[in-house]
Amino acid sequence: GLQEIRSVTRETVEAVLDERHRNGPFRSIDDLLRRVRLNPADGAILARSGSLDCLAGGLNRPQVLWLLEARLAGSGAARRHATAGQISLFARASLTAGAPPFPDYTPLQLWRQELETLGFVLSVHPLYAWQPAIRKLPHRLTRASDLPRHVGRFVWTVGWPITRKEVVTKAGDPMEFVSFEDETAIYETVFFPRAFHRFCQDMNMESPYLLYGQVQEEYGAVSLNVQKLIRVSTMMKNGME
Repeated sequence: GLQEIRSVTRETVEAVLDERHRNGPFRSIDDLLRRVRLNPADGAILARSGSLDCLAGGLNRPQVLWLLEARLAGSGAARRHATAGQISLFARASLTAGAPPFPDYTPLQLWRQELETLGFVLSVHPLYAWQPAIRKLPHRLTRASDLPRHVGRFVWTVGWPITRKEVVTKAGDPMEFVSFEDETAIYETVFFPRAFHRFCQDMNMESPYLLYGQVQEEYGAVSLNVQKLIRVSTMMKNGME
């Protein structure tokens, strides 16, 4: 929900949720702006995160940002002047004028903006932006969807970490289960104590990784027993060595 969006003020979140609860769903961006006092900074974050896509009426995100800037600048001026005549003029102003034909963001731009505002990516898979680097990796990669065909083998995979859970062994040593995802499937990995101490302390949940380990199956569940973990960005800096 809106609570997941980074940097949006609590006042805006509460105002939007309260208005929607009292008077029903918003029908358009203009409807939202009529019913909620939205500050420009929060409006831009909502647009960049994709939260307003369902209200955009076919506009792309650059056009939505332009629309918000135009509407909020106008409403701000009207409120600052605070005269009945000026406010009524603003109310009568056309809120349906078309936005300029700005080109949409590239998938990479969408990825970056969603990651900045949400902490995760909705419109494209987060590995999309890394494909040029991944294609240059010197390793033969196994797709997540193909892991069940490689039980017992050691393989290289690429993945984006999505969830993690630290547990303790019977001996009291820490280990961790981490779910990764590539463009084909989500897969489970296990970092036993030795691998946990080597890799898990510095794992960044907002970065893709190259993994090496043995594919294992237990009670029908397939997982990767991780032996090596390398950030793709580190591989790039080191010349893919």
